[in-house]
Amino acid sequence: KYLIPLSMCDIDANVRTEACKALQLFSIYVPRKHVIKTCELTKEAIQSIIYDPVNNLRQFSLFKFIGTYWTIKSGNVEMVPRQDVPDSVRIWGNKLIDSISSLYMQGIFYQGSIDSREDCALGLREVVLLTHEESLRPVAVKLVGPLIRAISDRMITSPMRGVLLLNLVLFLEHCGVQLRPLLPQIQTILIRYLLDANDQIRATCGSGIGFLSGLLGNRTEILIGDLCSLAANNQHNQSVSSMIALLESISQSLSNLASSLTSDRNSNQTAINSAEGRHSTSESLRNKLIGMSLSVLEDYSKMDMSGGDVSESILLRDISCRILSLIFVYYCELEEVREILIPLFGEDSWEEGEDSPVNEME
Repeated sequence: KYLIPLSMCDIDANVRTEACKALQLFSIYVPRKHVIKTCELTKEAIQSIIYDPVNNLRQFSLFKFIGTYWTIKSGNVEMVPRQDVPDSVRIWGNKLIDSISSLYMQGIFYQGSIDSREDCALGLREVVLLTHEESLRPVAVKLVGPLIRAISDRMITSPMRGVLLLNLVLFLEHCGVQLRPLLPQIQTILIRYLLDANDQIRATCGSGIGFLSGLLGNRTEILIGDLCSLAANNQHNQSVSSMIALLESISQSLSNLASSLTSDRNSNQTAINSAEGRHSTSESLRNKLIGMSLSVLEDYSKMDMSGGDVSESILLRDISCRILSLIFVYYCELEEVREILIPLFGEDSWEEGEDSPVNEME
């Protein structure tokens, strides 16, 4: 309970290295019946290391506890540049996250109480946040695979699923490139729970889809198509807050796709219709997005008149307009925009003038 945690924060780096070795062996051979208790003690130990109750401050707020080389001078924790870290110290420091996360993962899958499993999931999130990205990347796939299985378990509670999704999105944010083999499974999970009844789960999935769409490249079109179909099929069956989460995800994914294609245009003209400077994309997807956005604008304008939640309705229409703007700017010719908007705004809106939409588009 005390020896390894105290050794992990010892002033001597060699002592900390030996503590990492001891913890690795301990995480492998700890008896299953003691997993939950061990996770509780590990969580307490990490809290005692990173929090200084005497000076009421949090250590390691400017750099990471795991995967960095640090020393203690005059009672303060100071980081040593990574290039000055001995190889042996760096290797065992990197293995520390593997050992601690292994304990927490055992606790998550252990058939203990709901609260204890949720504490293990929270402990895993905390230790991931305290780990340098270079140390986190080698274990990302090893940890995210079981996380996906745990999230899919129908027997877990909604709060537990929410914490596990937070961990998944955290890995996606910091180790996205390493997780490419698992992106299809991650996409399935995030879309599945994007319309969950729990507000926190919806927000987490929306955030995750934002990171995911930045990693998919041209395959983002498939993601957007799935989201668009989900919105069309659930537009009249979901709460306004659920539709907001869904449309926010579409808007973020569309923005990331446009940024990706713009980057491609700068390096490879084949990705762009160079004559007009517009991005090439599936016409059916483009039309589906336009139809969905216009439908949402119409439906939720009626909600205002019927006395619905005006603030949420305004936000939903704002997101729909944002989606339309992205499509018009990046994926449509000017004449196509005219054909879509003239029936909505009238012919007079397109007369040449200082504030004309024609000038805005040009």
